[in-house]
Amino acid sequence: MTLKLNEEAVEFARSLIDERKYRINTVWSVVEPSDRQAGQMLAQAGWEDFANWYLAVDPEEDGIGAVRYPFGDFRSVHRSGLLDVRQQAELRGEQDIAEAARELVDWIDHFNAC
Repeated sequence: MTLKLNEEAVEFARSLIDERKYRINTVWSVVEPSDRQAGQMLAQAGWEDFANWYLAVDPEEDGIGAVRYPFGDFRSVHRSGLLDVRQQAELRGEQDIAEAARELVDWIDHFNAC
């Protein structure tokens, strides 16, 4: 399995961050979308909007199994979700995905610097 960075998702996340649609103090294991929520989002919004919430795509898969590394709750970007993506991608040697997550965390932090 070779995952590809979802460039559209990176741009989508950046635009949400620019619009201040992010959360900084959440616990990802609590706010991460469930499979049921993901299925509902896909049914309501369609594939393109759904896939924008995932930083990686597996080109060898189809459907909901093709997207990996969620970073938001389908309303807001979660800093904790991006940190989880970064950690998981680093563990799997997916450096481009880990770097994209780091850059997005830095972008959130930019807006919250004292």
